[in-house]
Amino acid sequence: MAVDFPLAINPTLQDPEWSALKNAADYRIFLRSYLEIRALNFSDFARATGFVRSYPADIISGKRRLTSKSFYAFEKALKIPQPGKKLFRLLVAEKENDLFPEMDRQHIKESIEVLRKKPWTRLRKNLHTSETPSALSLLENPDTASVFAATGSPDVGANIEEIQRRTGLSAAHLNSVLLQLRSSGLIEFTNGRYLSKDLHIFMDGADKQKLFSNSFKQNTAKTMERVEKAWNSESEFFFSSAFCIEESRMPNLKNALKETILSFIDNSIQADGDKVVQLIVAFHK
Repeated sequence: MAVDFPLAINPTLQDPEWSALKNAADYRIFLRSYLEIRALNFSDFARATGFVRSYPADIISGKRRLTSKSFYAFEKALKIPQPGKKLFRLLVAEKENDLFPEMDRQHIKESIEVLRKKPWTRLRKNLHTSETPSALSLLENPDTASVFAATGSPDVGANIEEIQRRTGLSAAHLNSVLLQLRSSGLIEFTNGRYLSKDLHIFMDGADKQKLFSNSFKQNTAKTMERVEKAWNSESEFFFSSAFCIEESRMPNLKNALKETILSFIDNSIQADGDKVVQLIVAFHK
């Protein structure tokens, strides 16, 4: 879970483009449709999965079958909402029985049909501050991002004890932030668990610069406090650098750094983790 800037709170987003994936008869058709939707070729997907170019092509054509190792690499490479990843897993389990022997065959078929009908949300949702009056005050709260992140994956969520352990916030303050998140439609409370509507939120709106500036200052202050305590930590990392480049390259370098950071976050998120961590980055002249 993450809150990212540039960060209205929208209702669940349903993309017509997902229909091809939802209706895929098997995982091979699912993968082919995914490449078409994302305008990716076999080389692109091979790089994302860590395999040679011919491997995805052979999987999709039916010449080869997924193994346990390649399945997890393929699943990780799919940049789609969580329900889509679940559907892919179930489609693989349906055809490659030995990869998921613990799964009940009838349950797989029923779950596939549920996911075909279920609305899919975007992997990153835009949060337009103009659409919800409470959005500004919500995002100005320095603990909003941590609490949102602590709710875990959208399909599992977390109970109050888990969120408190991950954030270290007092019960009273935590309940206040959770109430704001629920009122804004970013999370819901079901069967004793708080469930988010998405993995990420991106903020957008007229005041996004002000909101980002405030958030960046707050996180920088936290980092300054933390570096005094954890400079020699084995698990925490602090880094600063100055180096010379051609100024004309800055836009390309900015985009490359942005993609690297987002990929790092996507690959590092552990929904059932026990601690919320902070990442703050600046690239400037």
